[in-house]
Amino acid sequence: MVQQSFDQAFCIQKSREQQHSFNIPFQLSHLPGTQHLKILKEQKKVQEFKKLQRVLLNRDLMCQDDPSLADEYNLELQEDDVIVTGTDGLFDNLFTHEIISIVHQYKQRQPGQKLYTQ
Repeated sequence: MVQQSFDQAFCIQKSREQQHSFNIPFQLSHLPGTQHLKILKEQKKVQEFKKLQRVLLNRDLMCQDDPSLADEYNLELQEDDVIVTGTDGLFDNLFTHEIISIVHQYKQRQPGQKLYTQ
């Protein structure tokens, strides 16, 4: 969460990275089950059937993370606080100070403008 005070912007809360080990982040996933093999076979989708069959053979080796494993945060927000959410694609490519700078620059160019999406 980015908070601005006078001319300074700073990070007051940052979530921890959730990963199983180095370079293996949590992945929300739900793999099809063996019942889907029957459907694919009936639909004569041979390539998809073979791919799913290979996946199911290695199912125990794959990371399948359920939303219940996610960290939860409760924050007390103040007016003009900015919550930045993103995937590892954002946070692997930008440092925290770069994200703060982007938010700060936007807020300076758009004074009083609310930052939100619907």
